[in-house]
This record gives sequence, structure tokens and C-alpha cells, in this order.
Amino acid sequence: MSEDAISFGSELTIRNIQDVHHLLSDKLHQNHPLVLDLSGLIKADTAGAQLLFLTYLHCQQQAIPLHWLGASPELAGQLAALGILIPGLGSEQ
Repeated sequence: MSEDAISFGSELTIRNIQDVHHLLSDKLHQNHPLVLDLSGLIKADTAGAQLLFLTYLHCQQQAIPLHWLGASPELAGQLAALGILIPGLGSEQ
């Protein structure tokens, strides 16, 4: 794992989304490559899935390199069930 990677823990839900959003916002404003460690993330609700998708879109629009590390099959299944497809993250891996 990259030492600059942002780790999400096991859940990305409405309960912890605000703290994660602030952390991601701070990192995105630096315009440096973003590395997100999803290896421990096994649960994402709609708020968490939306945050991941909007982070992807922001990086695409601002030409910020985004690297996903260790997405679990559980997370990929939850995103697919919600109809959220994020290139480089999900069941196409």
C-alpha cells in the first residue's frame, strides 16, 4: 500500500461520510494523484457509493490521477446492485 493512500476502514456509510468527504476534499484541492485503499471496505450505502462515484468524476474532470487499491467483491456487488459503475472499480475487474 502507498503511504499516501487514503484508507476507508470497513464501512463507508451515512454515519461516517462527512469525515471522509472532508478528507477527500482536502486531498482533491491539492491536485495530486489520489490513491484510495478500499481493501478493507466491505459495506457502502448509497451515500458512500455516491461519494466514490463523485470522487471519480471530479478526478476525471480535473485530470487528477486516481488509483483504487484492493476493492473487494462485496463492494463491487453493492455498487452493481445500486447501478453505479465506476471504471476501474467493480465487477469488470
